Amino acid sequence: MPPGIVGASCNNKGSQNESVTLSYFNSASIIRGLHRLTDSDHNLRPYKMAAVQSDPAICTTTSLEQDFELFDIVIAGAGPAGLLLSVLLARNGVYQQPSMICVEPRPYATPAGHADALHARSLEMFKMLGFYEDLMKVSTEIAERARWAEPTPTPGSAPEITPASASNASGMERVMREKIALAPNARMKQLIGTAQGQIERILEADLTANAPNALLRDFQITDVQMDETYASHPILVTIRGTTCDGSDNPARLIRCKYLVGADGAHSTVRKKLGITMEGDSTDHVWGVTDFVTDTDFPDIRRLTTVQNRFGMAMCIPREKNAQGEWLTRFYVDMNDLETKRRQSANHIHDTDETNVETVFIKNQARKSAITIDDIHQRLTEIFAPFRMAIKTGTEVDWSTAYAIGQRVASEFIKMDSNGVPRVFLVGDACHTHSPKNGQGMNVSMADSFNLAWKLSHAVHGTAADPKALLTSYATERRLIAQQLIAIDRKWYEIQWADSERQKQPGFQEECNKLFQDLSGFFSGCGIQYDRSLVVAGVDDGSTNVIHSTPENEEGLTPNSGMVRPGRRLLNTCMMRVADGAEWDIHDDLIPDGALFKLLVFCDRDVFNANGQSAKALQIVFDQVLRRYSNNLVNASVVAPEMVRSPNTPSTDVSAFAEHEVWSLLPGCVKRAAEMKTYVLSKVGYDTYGIDVDTGAMLIIRPDGIVGAVFALDPKTVGFQVEEYLGGILSADEVKESTQA
Repeated sequence: MPPGIVGASCNNKGSQNESVTLSYFNSASIIRGLHRLTDSDHNLRPYKMAAVQSDPAICTTTSLEQDFELFDIVIAGAGPAGLLLSVLLARNGVYQQPSMICVEPRPYATPAGHADALHARSLEMFKMLGFYEDLMKVSTEIAERARWAEPTPTPGSAPEITPASASNASGMERVMREKIALAPNARMKQLIGTAQGQIERILEADLTANAPNALLRDFQITDVQMDETYASHPILVTIRGTTCDGSDNPARLIRCKYLVGADGAHSTVRKKLGITMEGDSTDHVWGVTDFVTDTDFPDIRRLTTVQNRFGMAMCIPREKNAQGEWLTRFYVDMNDLETKRRQSANHIHDTDETNVETVFIKNQARKSAITIDDIHQRLTEIFAPFRMAIKTGTEVDWSTAYAIGQRVASEFIKMDSNGVPRVFLVGDACHTHSPKNGQGMNVSMADSFNLAWKLSHAVHGTAADPKALLTSYATERRLIAQQLIAIDRKWYEIQWADSERQKQPGFQEECNKLFQDLSGFFSGCGIQYDRSLVVAGVDDGSTNVIHSTPENEEGLTPNSGMVRPGRRLLNTCMMRVADGAEWDIHDDLIPDGALFKLLVFCDRDVFNANGQSAKALQIVFDQVLRRYSNNLVNASVVAPEMVRSPNTPSTDVSAFAEHEVWSLLPGCVKRAAEMKTYVLSKVGYDTYGIDVDTGAMLIIRPDGIVGAVFALDPKTVGFQVEEYLGGILSADEVKESTQA
């Protein structure tokens, strides 16, 4: 086994959860960047059961002598999905009153390994949250991808691999190299490599700043029950402290309104509630390892797949380690050796007590029959004659193994007896798949991004119909998970096709076409939600508002910027009227506060007091927004760069050419949106598919998804906006328009 590799196991005998087993990792990496909460941080607010204010319409008040701890939301797991959800809820005010707690058995963030990449949509989310700059300090951009394979033999050539030229070294050649352009219109980079632990530390720092005691480490959930004795807090959760000495810790009881299982592929929450995983799970084993390479392989800093008669491997560029050395992640097919070892009379059993260090198969909770040395030996064989070794003076950062599993939870939510969703699953707790597409952490955090604003409105009492709003989480995200599994199967089949198929004419073209077809899903920027309570259907008038243009030739394809209900809004740069500053539209869509945003795209007649834009703006600001607090809904105004002159309507002029441009805008805009009024070029309008002569009304959800698109018609727009918002939010009539 390479030097510096250690293994750790921590079993809680008092827990009904599966034993927690750490894969092999560099012991030095545990120390870097770890933050462990002190005992004082673990304090929770104790309540007596008799203090709970039950809904008298549902049950009568009784007493219970046993103490318990009361929270509105309990989150199981502090991986990226659980921490992001906690961060969003804390920013939305779900901390002091109401309250939440995130329970995590590990004493610190993931020290090494695990998930390794973030795609474009995740990076856009991190930018909106203010994390992007810190993230890039501990990441590396992955700009290109490549594929290496054995060359197609010429007639009569010998099948053996022989030394050749540098460009065709030892019978292995580069068959593809190209820029990664999964989402050409994305605001941020296409793909970055980073460690899961780095992301967890960034999220934990923000959570600690906004909700200092919300993260409870060294505790794990051991039991979950739906107990409706008190209907307002019907989930009974048992937690126990985790110890490595096997001692039994006293149980602590928590009652909560909502429970979120973000506790991974072996989710205790899922198992305790009897939710099953549906799909395929095989024993095909892959090895995974992170280390600093000593290599002359030319594409080591590209996302590269290599396949030849010795096996299949993938390398992914990673960030620098604590010593300033660049890491690389490798995935290696080890199934033949795993199978051979297990069939051997001398294979290593799970209960074997020998000194042979084998790799843990993390998604099957069992040991593999292969060792870390086996993984590195296979890498040496696959990449030969290129040198592929661990750099002298460095150690393997992390290694593990996994078996291919492509499954989706039978349910993403569990309801109480009244049909109200009370338990939610996010991330690996509800979908598992091959990790080689870099989707796991990205899709998991997207689950949390979707759920956070819905939970916030339900807890704060600002949801018009909490049951319907919370149910929409499962409706939207389970379909995405099913699509993910279907795509994973399809991509795995072609990405790792056997050598004979790879040699067939047109294979590379087929592979590239599939890559482009799936690019919108891979990047996260082409995700499409279906019609629902929170997505106005395309038959609600939006088909007459949005048009294909020469600047948007792709129409409604995944990489299109065309506005469509159920899809994320493309970022664009505008000019702010008040000060002439450039402004990204995504910076007006920060998800803090679970806020809905009305984007009013005016037409060229915006300076005409009797035009449809002016009338629609008055309806939005003086009628619609007066029904909602600015903590629920606010608005921004976008005008075309070229508008009709107020003095000569038949003449187009620049909106900034008018010296009195501010005085020409409707009074409601000047009162309520001084710093949220912008000018956008015709190209920008065309990219969105919005006609500068008709304009459009967009409603953007708190997660940046377009909820609805309506025509800027004063006769109908007010009713349409109120109908959409009224189905989601509880109206709160305010006396004065305070939008800003």
